[in-house]
Amino acid sequence: MLSILIKFIVIGSIFWKGFSFMNICKNRRLLLFFIVILITATLCITASADESSDDVLSGDSDPLVTLSYVDKVIKELKEEILRQSGGNTIVSGSSAYADISIESGKMLLLGVDCELIYRGGGAVIITTSTQKGDGVTDMSMGAELFSGKSLEYGHVYYSSNSDAKKYLLITGEKAYFTIRGSYEIG
Repeated sequence: MLSILIKFIVIGSIFWKGFSFMNICKNRRLLLFFIVILITATLCITASADESSDDVLSGDSDPLVTLSYVDKVIKELKEEILRQSGGNTIVSGSSAYADISIESGKMLLLGVDCELIYRGGGAVIITTSTQKGDGVTDMSMGAELFSGKSLEYGHVYYSSNSDAKKYLLITGEKAYFTIRGSYEIG
């Protein structure tokens, strides 16, 4: 800012006879005049820079988005996938818990590291293997469950990382879960 003032004084001395730094310092009105000019010029430059940056950031090419916008887009994509699949399959995966309900006759395929809390209804475990480590872990009882076992209300279940498929067959009218991780409803 000081360099701009010095340049302004040097340029002014070329065009105005008797204009020098010593004259400005001696004449307080002249010094005040140059300070006001300098502040005005700075404000104008700042204002024009702010306007141009607003135009760039508010356009369609804006790379910054809010979490609510991302959530809205994800919800729309899920609805579109559901609509295109005829409502037969829902695929999800999240680190946050979600409450879901599933109708009778549908199956819930548990993905790797899927965790759920059984909230009621009727559901039975189906696994493609009976080997240790391939079942669904009942974290509330500390036991591994395989095909044919019914879920118990309020228990926490966990699907570990194994090659075996783990399903929950909905046997009641509806089944209710609080779930997180990857899963498919079909």
